[in-house]
Parts: sequence; C-alpha cells; structure tokens
Amino acid sequence: SGGLTGEYFDEPEHNGLKMVRIDPALDFIWATGSPGALVEPDTYSVRWTGEFFADRTATYTFTTASDDNARLWINDRLVTESSASQSATGQSGSIELEGGRWHAIRLEFDEVQGNARVSLTYTAPGASQAPIPSDHLRPATTMVAPSTTAELAATPGASPEATGDPCATPLQTLIDWAAPGSTVSVPPCVYRETIEITKPL
Repeated sequence: SGGLTGEYFDEPEHNGLKMVRIDPALDFIWATGSPGALVEPDTYSVRWTGEFFADRTATYTFTTASDDNARLWINDRLVTESSASQSATGQSGSIELEGGRWHAIRLEFDEVQGNARVSLTYTAPGASQAPIPSDHLRPATTMVAPSTTAELAATPGASPEATGDPCATPLQTLIDWAAPGSTVSVPPCVYRETIEITKPL
C-alpha cells in the first residue's frame, strides 16, 4: 500500500523521536490531543517523507492546511511554508514535474500550542483540488537516524528472525515484515532509542 513515512517527535524541531508509521493520506485533526500515546500534546513535530508520482509532465499545485507551522518540499525545493503559532491556514505552491516518474516529497509540521491539524492536497492538470491518492505516494526508502549519519536502506531481505541480528535489519524491512495492524518494537541500535512502528491495516 502507498503513503508516506511519518516520523513523530515529542519535541519541536524534530527532536525526541517516539514513533514511525506509514500514513496512507495526510489529513489529520488532532485538536488539543496528540498523534499517539507516545507523543505529548503540544510542542511536538512530525516529518513525512517519500515520493509522489506525477502522471504527466505539467505544473502541479500543492496545498497544505495547518495549525501550526508546515513546510513542504518537492525535489528538495521549498513549495509552501506557513508561519508558526497560527490558526488553520492554507498555503499553496506550484512546481513543474516530469511525468511518468517519482519525485521526492517532504512535509514537516510543528505543533506549538492549542489546536493541531495538518493536511496535504494537490491540484493535478485539468482537475480540481483533491487529496493525493495513496497509490501516488510511496514511503521513504532511506531515513537518517537521530544523532547519526547512518542511512537505513529499505532493501529486501530475510526477516529479523532469520538474520539473527535485528540490529542489521533495515527499518523499512521491519515494516515490510510486520503484519498489518501490528506493532513492531525497534531496538535502540536501529533508531538510537526504542520506538514503536504501527503498520496500517
């Protein structure tokens, strides 16, 4: 299934990683709550990474609606940015993309105080603004672990049980081997601290 890799942090500026999951769509209203039990309300942050598939070569418009701060990059180019400590506000930006290929996408969100919400939509050529279909999104295949420059590559391989060394198992492989709806514990040797991954059903 498609979607983006969501890294959820308990502190601002993407510090204090608490959980990682694959989100099929980005449309969340957390209000005064939080994204999960491991994340405290307020002063948390989220980073979604992966790729977006462009059906054809054209100019695409992406829109973020957020409370509070959100920044969107496509192919490492900043497309939208909203200021912190704001009520729900929509920001749009356009970029020309080559059709028939995947493009890097990254959305960062910061919750400062009060209500929290974030969503990502797009306007394809000749179409109305709509959520991005999950089959046009795919999770990041590499992620940089906190406090280190080591990359965790999503390469196919044996299960952690077969390798006998969970520390040598890439994070994405742990996700791939998880049963839908299950929770997988990730040892500190993989992500510097023990976190949980919840795989969607």
